[in-house]
Amino acid sequence: MANEITDEQIGIAVTKFFKGVVDFIKAFCYGIGEIFKIENKEDKKSYRGLIGFFILLIFSVSIYLKADLVIKYLPKPSESFAGILEKPLTFKILSVMIVVLYVKLKGDEKLKFLNSFTEKFQAVGLHSKLLKEKVTDGGKKIKIKDYPKLLKRFEGDKSTTYIFTSNGIPLNQWKKKISELESAFGFGILKIENKKGSSKVIRMITVPYEEKEKRRKFDKKFEKLGLYTKLDGFKEYPELLDTEKEEKKILYKFKSDGIPLKEWKENKAKLETQFDTNVLSLKYAKNSKQIIEMVTVPTKYNIKTEYRWEDKFIPNKDFEVVLGEGLLKKATLNFNKTPHMLIGGLTGSGKSVLVRSIIWQVIKKGAKVYLVDFKGGIELESFEDFGEVVFERKRAVQILDGLVKEHHARIDIFKSKGVKNIIQYNEKVSKEERIKRVFVVVDEVAELLDNTGATKQEKELFEEIESKMNTLARLSRASGINMILATQRPDAKVIKGQIKNNLGARISGRMTDKEPSIMILGSPEAKDLPKIEGRFLYSIGAEPIEFQGYYFKDEDIKKGNYEKGKMIVAEDEKVEIKDNVEILEDDEVNYEDKEEIEEEYEESVIEDELPGYWEEVDDDLEEDEEKKNEGTWVVEEEI
Repeated sequence: MANEITDEQIGIAVTKFFKGVVDFIKAFCYGIGEIFKIENKEDKKSYRGLIGFFILLIFSVSIYLKADLVIKYLPKPSESFAGILEKPLTFKILSVMIVVLYVKLKGDEKLKFLNSFTEKFQAVGLHSKLLKEKVTDGGKKIKIKDYPKLLKRFEGDKSTTYIFTSNGIPLNQWKKKISELESAFGFGILKIENKKGSSKVIRMITVPYEEKEKRRKFDKKFEKLGLYTKLDGFKEYPELLDTEKEEKKILYKFKSDGIPLKEWKENKAKLETQFDTNVLSLKYAKNSKQIIEMVTVPTKYNIKTEYRWEDKFIPNKDFEVVLGEGLLKKATLNFNKTPHMLIGGLTGSGKSVLVRSIIWQVIKKGAKVYLVDFKGGIELESFEDFGEVVFERKRAVQILDGLVKEHHARIDIFKSKGVKNIIQYNEKVSKEERIKRVFVVVDEVAELLDNTGATKQEKELFEEIESKMNTLARLSRASGINMILATQRPDAKVIKGQIKNNLGARISGRMTDKEPSIMILGSPEAKDLPKIEGRFLYSIGAEPIEFQGYYFKDEDIKKGNYEKGKMIVAEDEKVEIKDNVEILEDDEVNYEDKEEIEEEYEESVIEDELPGYWEEVDDDLEEDEEKKNEGTWVVEEEI
């Protein structure tokens, strides 16, 4: 018979029915997901869809529950619809259908969006080598190409991240198709990579074209620097994550998988050229060694080559001194926090001028100074009205011995007053009882400590000087006895590890090679300083900061008596050190209150430029702990 229904037609009808049911359920599930999806919890607009759904739901539930009342208030239907519209069940079914259809329509939008990716991958020709089976509307099984499926999408401020199934398509195949994918998708692709821990999942980060062009400028810079890694034969450049501006500073955050911080630092000078900027610091971000933070200042804020000294530059804080002018602000040091300083630099680097400006500031602040100058007093004789200028080692031993006794006497009196240091003591006692800060300044420490060619008797004198300096370097922070040591070259045989490890503030002028720079600063950067007299790098355990020292002349020294306070021990007086005197050791720059010191540190030396100070100092100290017992300073392996 012509109208007889065949088995094949029945099969097709059943297949279509079940396919329709599956599609309906799939669309409904997607719809639920879309309704309850919140893109941004902080953005009220993200809740509009959810609020609208609940309003519709409340309306539909009200109709369902009050179907009888709805019928009463509706106008009478025509006779043809009277039987249907006068039944409460009809309105209950309608109320349910409204909600179901709303959810399905939302799901249809999602399905359409997902299917659009299949069309895009089809246009690009990115599919699995394995074919999958599909049943046609006619009920036939056919082989079709399997394309990647979208699993998730994340919206960022400037970028969007897509997560796809890889469908067995190798990562390098995706990368080869980047330009075609950009054309098909209509946006720029920053990165395509396997999701961590799974080769079956692909992560694709996209941005608008104009944003990608901006970032490609960085890729070109890194290409010229050779700062990249290779993965599957493709070059991977550091990815710009964020840019922050704060007054003059610009902070760049780069994702730098596989490129260690050391390599960034080695390229610092080239980075400055490529970015046309001054790089203040390069460091890892907190809690991640995959993110590099580069703090920069535009070149229009370059440091001048000369700054004339004025007394108004002297800071008001107790025994804080100003060292010079940095890119952002003045570089300063607080001797209450970092009591001892090492200054290095070649002849003509401006080292002595810097030392003289510091001496003048501590004199003005009321300190007593002892000036050791074995070059005949040429550099320090201008200060002889304010403190003794020492030319002989025997006299240096006497002074150092007296200061060790002074230290112990001060600790004893601090204990009796229930205080820990000179600051607390002077705040607690009357003006007449206050004790003065003491500074020992050595213009060329190598001349004082180098015992090469000395006789046995002379070596004993050298050893005594070294022993006294070692004691003061380790212990005298609390008692207010400070040392400033200057040298052309910090020879490891001259400045032994125990002394050097406690010289927390390090300053270096220009060096001709990297070894002395590393010995002073822990980095070779002083070798690259410009040939400008008075230009220095300054470090307190963290990354060095460049500054220009002040041009200080003899005319800036004004006669007067500036000393404040008294000494506990007279120079010729012998002091008995009591057994119960508490010796407050500084433990090699690792001072008693790190939080207090770190807070002060952030307020000095160009604020906030060098975070991470204590972490780096502690790392250095752990390495040096084994070396210090040998009594020598060992330069790092790269020397």
